[in-house]
Amino acid sequence: MKQQRLESRAGGFIAIVILGMMASLVPLSTDMYLPGFKSIAEDFSTTTSAIQVTLSASFVGIGIGMPIWGPISDRFGRRTPAAIGILLYLVGAILCANAADLSQLVAARFVLALGGAGVMVIGRAIVRDMFVGERMARTLGAVSSVLLVSSIISPSIGAIILQFTDWRWLFMALVILGLAAVAGTLSLPESLPPEKRIRKGLGGTFRQYAEILKDKTFQFSVLQQAFNSAILMSYVACSPSVFMGEFGLSEQTFGAIFGMNALSMLTATQIHRRLLKTRKIPYLLSRLLVFQFVAGMALLAVGLAIHVWWVVIVLTMLSVCVLPSITAGSTTLAMTNFSHAAAQASSVIGLVQSIAAASISAGLVLLPIEPLPRMLAGMSGAAVLALVTLWLRSRQLHRQA
Repeated sequence: MKQQRLESRAGGFIAIVILGMMASLVPLSTDMYLPGFKSIAEDFSTTTSAIQVTLSASFVGIGIGMPIWGPISDRFGRRTPAAIGILLYLVGAILCANAADLSQLVAARFVLALGGAGVMVIGRAIVRDMFVGERMARTLGAVSSVLLVSSIISPSIGAIILQFTDWRWLFMALVILGLAAVAGTLSLPESLPPEKRIRKGLGGTFRQYAEILKDKTFQFSVLQQAFNSAILMSYVACSPSVFMGEFGLSEQTFGAIFGMNALSMLTATQIHRRLLKTRKIPYLLSRLLVFQFVAGMALLAVGLAIHVWWVVIVLTMLSVCVLPSITAGSTTLAMTNFSHAAAQASSVIGLVQSIAAASISAGLVLLPIEPLPRMLAGMSGAAVLALVTLWLRSRQLHRQA
């Protein structure tokens, strides 16, 4: 696909689909196997809560991989490093499918995430190479929509696979998706020409990271990303125990519930993309964070008082529907000042997201309470911290005025 063809509507659509596929690889590796938690736990003679450790291993792999892939991509371009990352992802998926015990599955999830980290970093960098401002935010929103469509169907696909075979085939399905992603990635034009690549040594790389971390706009925006990830991971990590364990729902019903939440995100994302045509990113971001806070508090209060699964589902949908829109807005603000080091800035964003997700995933396992209060505590607590970050950012802007 030539660069000029991306300017056409058809070319732009194809690019968004490919970038969405790249962005979806790691989330799909989580969503697809969530319905299989119970089967994996039975196979390994452990609990579904213990299987949550595999999620933590994934985020450790992402956290380690992102600071490595960012400088590699800024120096050697986008396409080849992305393809190598997907190949490592494929190796990890095959190892997951053949794991003999929980420790092997944890190690394989780490390898899978290490490769997927590169794809996540480079996908965001490609968007930053091609677009700026509101158009970048709209493109990120469109890529998020592709990701969410995949999320809508992947738990249900996982549940269907489990009806006919065992959980190992969930990871073989990821191998097929990874092969398609390799083909799509190699069909994209190189978005970072040689003259724009960073030719710095190790010292220059660390100095660039220091410059990124000192940027105030980046600091506040990346904090929003962290709390966004904490909300999402609180839901993802605890939902199998809540809906299949505590409420006793089937794997197929769980897949449908997860899809409903993803559909709420997709709807909110499309509304956000339209609003970006007339409203500025900071304005919309602040409103989204207030909405997220109100929904999180309602979920905490009503979810604890009314122990009914469909009430929890409705309030969860309201709490998570704005997550992709907040991610698109905060990512755009964070990367605005770093067109010259897009992949490194993207890797820091991803690293902070991964640390937040891994911390909340591991921390929630240690809470000595039932799965539902555990999930609600994680989601509402992160919503409070996100609103506090918004308030601190507003105070800083007021002092600068």
